[in-house]
This record gives sequence, C-alpha cells and structure tokens, in this order.
Amino acid sequence: MTRTCTSLLLALAAAAAVPPRALAANSCTNPGKDGPASASGIVNSYYPGVSGTAGLASVTVGAVDTSSGGSAKAIAAGDLLLIIQTQDADLSTSNDSGYGGSSTGSGQIALNNAGVYEYATVAASYASGGTIPLLAPLQHSYRSQAYSGSNGQRTFQVIRAPQYSALTLSGQVTAAPWNGATGGIFVADVAGVLSWNGQTIDVTARGFRGGGGLYLKGRGAAQPAYAASDYVSTLSPTDPTFTSNPWATPGPFTGSNASKGEGIAGTPRYLFVPAPLGSATNGAGAILDNGVEGYPNGSLARGAPGNAGGGGTDGDPQTAPNGGNDQNTGGGGGGGSAAGGMGGYGWTPGTPPGSQTGGFGGQGVPMSAARLSLGGGGGAGSTNNGTGTPNYGVASSGAAGGGLVFLRAKTISGSGTVNANGASGNPTVCNDASGGGGGGGAVLLFASGNSGNVGTVSINANGGGGGSNTGNGTENSGICGAYNNNPHGPGGGGGGGFVALSSSSNATISVNGGGNGLTSPSATSTAPYGSSSSPGGFQISSVVPTDIPGATPSPLCFPLLTVTKITTKPDAVQGGTTSYTITVANASGFGTATGVVLADALPAGLNVASTDTVTTTGGAARTITNNPAAGATAPAWGAFSIPGGGAVSVSFTANIPAATPLGVLQNPASVTYDDPTRTSAGQTVTPGGTYSTGDFVLGSNYNPASSTAEDVNVRQPVVLTVAFNPVSVNAGGTTQLVVTVQNPNGVALSASAFTDALPAGLTAAGPVTVTGCAGFAPTTLPAGSTSFAQSGGTVPANATCTFSVAVTAASAQSYLDTIAAASFTNALNVTNAAPASATLLSRPTLAKSFAPSAVAPGA
Repeated sequence: MTRTCTSLLLALAAAAAVPPRALAANSCTNPGKDGPASASGIVNSYYPGVSGTAGLASVTVGAVDTSSGGSAKAIAAGDLLLIIQTQDADLSTSNDSGYGGSSTGSGQIALNNAGVYEYATVAASYASGGTIPLLAPLQHSYRSQAYSGSNGQRTFQVIRAPQYSALTLSGQVTAAPWNGATGGIFVADVAGVLSWNGQTIDVTARGFRGGGGLYLKGRGAAQPAYAASDYVSTLSPTDPTFTSNPWATPGPFTGSNASKGEGIAGTPRYLFVPAPLGSATNGAGAILDNGVEGYPNGSLARGAPGNAGGGGTDGDPQTAPNGGNDQNTGGGGGGGSAAGGMGGYGWTPGTPPGSQTGGFGGQGVPMSAARLSLGGGGGAGSTNNGTGTPNYGVASSGAAGGGLVFLRAKTISGSGTVNANGASGNPTVCNDASGGGGGGGAVLLFASGNSGNVGTVSINANGGGGGSNTGNGTENSGICGAYNNNPHGPGGGGGGGFVALSSSSNATISVNGGGNGLTSPSATSTAPYGSSSSPGGFQISSVVPTDIPGATPSPLCFPLLTVTKITTKPDAVQGGTTSYTITVANASGFGTATGVVLADALPAGLNVASTDTVTTTGGAARTITNNPAAGATAPAWGAFSIPGGGAVSVSFTANIPAATPLGVLQNPASVTYDDPTRTSAGQTVTPGGTYSTGDFVLGSNYNPASSTAEDVNVRQPVVLTVAFNPVSVNAGGTTQLVVTVQNPNGVALSASAFTDALPAGLTAAGPVTVTGCAGFAPTTLPAGSTSFAQSGGTVPANATCTFSVAVTAASAQSYLDTIAAASFTNALNVTNAAPASATLLSRPTLAKSFAPSAVAPGA
C-alpha cells in the first residue's frame, strides 16, 4: 500500500503542480548545487569517519580515500553528505554453538548502530579541515574503533553525495568497492529529472569481502589444538613457514579451518579481493592479509560473525605433515536482509557424508528505509590441495556481498537497471571445498514526483550462489577428472538483499536468496551435500520522505524566495534623489538558492546614483560582486547564495531627473536564481514561473500594486533665493540678508528648516523678520553669529516666505553667500533642487587730491 504525506504539500493553486516544501527547519539540502550532468563510473568521494556525536552539529573525518577509485573531490560548504555506520555489531565469541549470539553459531549479541545512517548538509561556515560543521545536529552517534580483543573493528564513513539538477546516466555507474574503511556505496540526489537512459547502476560485489582461501595442510607444532567442533580458531602463532604473504611462494602451509567472511561485526585477517573488483563471480583475485585476526578469538572456523559467513571447520584438523585439513567443508553464505546458507559437509575417504561442520550462514540484518547494510561476505571453504583457478587455495575463497544504492530524485524516467547482488562462489574447485556466496546488498530509490514512480527499472539485490566443486555435473565436471566422484563441501548461498522504493509501479524487483553450491553426488549423498540455499530478502514500496533520516531529499527542498521593496524617501522632488532597499528572503527550512540576482525596473527617467549598502544575513553570502553602473535604468545586483532562513538586502540611491512627471512613482523588484532542475548551464527561474520540470516556482516577486512601501511622490522643488539689501556696504557696514522660500506645491511643508552658513568675514546679529510662514518663532541672533538658521515652521501651500536679518561686513570686499541644493528640509522632503546664492559688494571709495598741491597764479 502506497502512503502519502499531504502535510508536505503547499498548494498555491489547484491546477498547479507544486513541489512539496521542506520537512523541518534547517533540514534541507542545496538542490541542483552540482548542476546537470551525464554520469558514469564512480561519482562519490569517500572519507573514513573519526567521530560524530548525536546532538552535535559536526562530524570529524580523515583524509579523502581514493585508494579504491573513489573521487578526490573535496567536501565544500553546502554539500550533501551521507553518514553511515558500516560496522558496529558486538559478538559472542565463545567456541561453541553460542558463537555470534542471535542464532545457533551465528549473528551478534548487539547490532548497535550498524547500518544506521543519515543525510547531512555542510554548513556555510566550512572552509577546510577534518571537522565539518553541519547545518543541523546529528540524529545518531557514530564511532570508529580498531579491532581489539573484545570487538571487531568499528567503522563509519562519510560520503559526498552529488546534488544534481538533472542527471542522465551515460554509462554504467558504480561505487568504489568496500576496502575495510570506505566504499561500497553509490549515493546521489537529483532535484529534477533522472533519466535511466537504458543504463545500469551496478554495485554487485562492492560490499563486505569474502574470507580468503587458505592453502593449509593441518595443524603445525606451534599452533593451537584444532577440533572439528571449532566455531572459532586462529592461525596465531603461525608456523614459521607461513609468511606475511604466503601466496607469493605457494605452500601448502600449516594450519586448519577456513576464514570467516567480513561483515558488520568486523574484518577477518584473511580476505579475498577479486579482480576485476566487483565481478559477479569469484575469479581472478588475491588474498589480503590484514595482519591481525580481526575478530575476537580468531577469524577462522564455522561460526558466522554478524552477517558474515562462517569459514568451513575442517573435519580433520590433525597435525601436518601426516595429513590434515583434508576433509574440506564449505563456507557459509553471507547474510543480506535474509540469512546466508550453510556450507556443505566435508569429504571422507569412506562413506559420505563426512564431517557436518560447514560454515554457518551470516545472519540477515534487519533493514528498513532508515537502516541499510552492505551484503555480508561469504566464508571460505577449507582447502589442502589448492585446486581451482586461481590456484593455491585462492579459488576456495568466499564471495563478496552486494553494495548499497541511495538515489533520490524529483522524477525518474526511462528504463534502466540497478544491481546490488552478492557475488557467487568460484565454480572451478576440484578437490577442495568451496566458498559461500555473498549476501545481497540494498537499494533505496525515492521519487517525490509522478506518484513516486521510479521508472521502468529492474532492481536486483540477490544473494550470490555458493561455490561448486569436484565435477558437480554442470560447471566443472570436464576439468576435475578423477575428482568427480569425491564430494567436498559446496558453499552456502548468500542471503537475499533489500529494496525500498517510493512506488513499485513499473519496477521489477528481485531479492532472491543465492542457491547452494553443488558437488559430485554419491550413492549416499546428494549434490548439495549439506550446503543450503538462502531465503529471499525483503522489499517495501511505500517510502515517504520522513522515512529517510536526516537532510530532506533535494526535490523537496526547492527555495521559497520572497522579494520586498521599500523607500526611505517616499517624498522627493524633480531634480532630486530617492533611496530604495530591496530585500530577498528565503523561507526557513527550504533549500539554498544559488546564483541569486536582484533586479529593479526603475520608473521612466530614474537612474542609479550609487549602491549604498549590501547586507547578508542568516548564512547568505555573495559569490560574485556585480553592481550596476551609475546611470543604469534597470539595475541588477548579483550573485548571492541564500540558504533557508537567509536574506540579502541592497540599498541604493536613484536620481530623479528634473523632467520627471509629477505624481506617485511605483515600480517592481524581482529575483532570479539557478533553476534547481536545470538541464543546461545558465537556466534560471523566478517566483511564479516554472522549473524545467514544468512545476510551479514558489515564492513571490515584489508587486508595487500590493503595497505603498516603495511609492515615491514626486513634487516640484522649493525655489530658494538669497539677496542683500542694500547690495553693497562699506567695511563695517550693515545690510539685510533676505532668504526667500517659494513652495509651488499644493501641500504645506511642515517641519521646515534651512541653515545659511555665512562666508567668512560676514556676521549676523539682531532680530529675524519672518513673513508669509507660520511656526517660525521670531528670534534674535547674538552678535558675531556666523550662520543664519531657521526651523520648525510651516511653509503654506503655493506660498512664499521671506526671512531677513542684519549682517555686517568685516572688510571692504565681495562676499558670496550660497545655500547648497537640498539644504532646505521638511517633513515631505520637498527640498530645493538648485542652490541659491547672492553676492554682497563692497562700495567704492572716492579720493581727490592735487599734484602738485600748490601752483603759481594762472598756472
């Protein structure tokens, strides 16, 4: 039954397809951050986890791990991360049927946080370093701990998940194989359309690794006693002939039993690393020696740790060189969502069946959309003849489990395939036991649109088949020759995996368990020879966003931008200026908008004088500084990144030309930003428009008809004049300074004021005479005043006022008295657009004289 979550939808119009809003404040991703792409190969970068504590908004990681082919792309602010506890289970390590803890000879006593994960978004404050701040606190705690005598290694990893705006698969997409610290997982978010394009996402055999086949001839003198009843054993201390890389100089070497596989409870000492990595069947490859046992009390024998298959406990572990490790039992299958199958019986020279001590299958991990695990590695079969290809025991190795796929998108179209299968055991073994199959991995596909449809897709998370041997009649009967009648333990099948979908419509799902391997039947035994297949896994097809822990899927995180605009000078004059502030805010809990540009279409004639301030709040940042030039009539400011709860404000001054018509000016403001669903670079959207997917863009631009906040009332400027009467004086003389204010508007100008700063050498004194205005109280200026100021009065509509006061000239010279433009102020900002000035002249001085001063009569 498909569930829906109508609380996630914001219905702006009944006919509009509206993207659902974010689930909770500060939980959103950055939809479309990585733009459109055509993908193939490995797209994720992997970091080994160091520490992460629930309730803290940070996680600490080691250096990016590229050793298995992962991307080297560094984590950056705004990136989406997947944090997952890969290994964390605790075991019972008793050497009896209580080994493991949750089932006979298998499982664990506590899962702890194994398989727990969450999405997280890197905070805008992050620049570099191992400690990564997150946008929201962690929901879970994560730990990393090396193997010790009481527990296997605990690991978690942090994976950078690309946030595509649109994604087309152009080839096979995969994940770096799990290497004991990182890998095994593909993860991506697509804000728009994911196109399968007939391609495949394949993480087959990229999960936990199988146990390494050990070419052993029986217990050495320096080694502990082995028994056919062992559930756990070790090769330590090793015989001197067993070097750090024994396969470089083939043995056989001393020791008994076979290696356990790898899983949620730790990593065994000996592992099989297939080549090519991720192959569906164990073929070419090599044995990796980790140097430490990896599981408490040892990493050999039939007990199955967690979801890893147990290695075969040989039916004849006696001391070499008299024989030993020759009643070869099969390895158990790795667990997926279901348990792996048992490894087969051991060979006996008498009447089969022989030793019934094959490896137990790994336990299935309880999975859900909130808890997913890599498929467990199969246990190895015991081998003393080293048959098969690769030889020297390598062919008896267990197989790797399937990886994980996390894929979230708005719409998923076309047809494709997702493979997260466990690998099958090697089929070329002739006179030895075979390894168990790998457990199936897990797949999470979520689509927020189109009723959750994930496209016409085939999804496979099957367990791998157990390895076959000694001429089972189908696979290797032609090459095993004389061994065809000598049954040895086949491998157990890998457990079926897990699939979680938003809808199973048009999806074909297979989570089958792996079949058991086969061996040569006899009169007293059948071809399975004690090995067993695995049951199938599990699937759900009703995933909703709240089932997925952590940061909300990108398609549900589209920004919601609202533009507002105000003026701080709602009254202005022809030839003057006004000021505007445009603010764009992203609603809290929504995704980050990138490439944000604010724009203003100024009224006819107006143009930009200056950009005054640009303010960012709530984590918003300016990514490109691009301001309009002076004189621009359609200014724009960019570019910004605005997370949910963030805002950007731009304040600027605009010129109002003298020819601007009188009346109220109205004008809009708008915002554009990167289309989160863009299919090519440069595609932008604006509130009220449509995404490339055809969905409605939430939010709003500023509509001037919706508010008077940005209205500017343009009036005629005040006409200000200055005059002297008389226009000239002698040194020390006095004249009347007359300031005239003419208000040509049909509205009174209250709270009017002006100041005339007198030129040096000119001082005012005495009473001030005011005519034609009200509210300017008569004043008397003290002797020596260097300015003439008036305030607090009202200039009536369509009226002229005069202000006069006596001024004295200190010397005989000209004085230019100027009152600058915009010096006259009032409550309506109706100022003087032009300066006013007058010159006080100095009177000429006449002098009369005779030269010479005396003359003769008649001269």
